[in-house]
Amino acid sequence: MSSKIKAYKTAGVIFLVYFLVSMICYFVLASVFEFPDILRMDGEYRFSLFQANQAIIVPTYYFWAMTGLLQVVMATIFYSIIGKKDAVDLTALILGILAGLFQLVGFIRWVVLIPILSEAFQGGEMSKDLIFFMEAVYPATGSNPDVSLAIFAKRNGKIIAK
Repeated sequence: MSSKIKAYKTAGVIFLVYFLVSMICYFVLASVFEFPDILRMDGEYRFSLFQANQAIIVPTYYFWAMTGLLQVVMATIFYSIIGKKDAVDLTALILGILAGLFQLVGFIRWVVLIPILSEAFQGGEMSKDLIFFMEAVYPATGSNPDVSLAIFAKRNGKIIAK
C-alpha cells in the first residue's frame, strides 16, 4: 500500500473520530447543560447549572477540547497529501492549525477556569457585579460577544442597535 493511500485512510479515520466525538459531546452537553442556549443565560443560572452537573460537563468539554488537536493533525495530514503546496495550501494549513488551537483553548476554559469561578460563585466569594463584568465585558466565560453587548445594553437601559 502506498504512503499516499495510507495518509488518506489515516485522515479519513481521524475525520470520523473527530466527527463522532464532536457530535457525542454536543448532544451530552445539550442534554445536561442546555447547550448552546446556556451561553445566552445569565451567569448565576449558568454557574448553578454547571455546579449541578459538573461531573458530566467537565469531562465532556475536555474531550471536545481534544478535538482541537485532531483538527491540527487533520490540517497537517491534508497538507502533506496535497502535491502542489502553493500559497493557498499553506494558508489552509495555517488556518486549520489556528482553528484547532482556538477550539482547544475555547473549550478547555470549561475544564480549567469555569470550575474555579463556579465554586467562587457558590461559596459567595463572587459578587453580582463581577458576574455582570464577566458577562458583559469578558465573554470568555461562555457568552458570545454580541450577547454580552446585549446584556450590557439591557442592564444599563440603553439601546445600542435595533
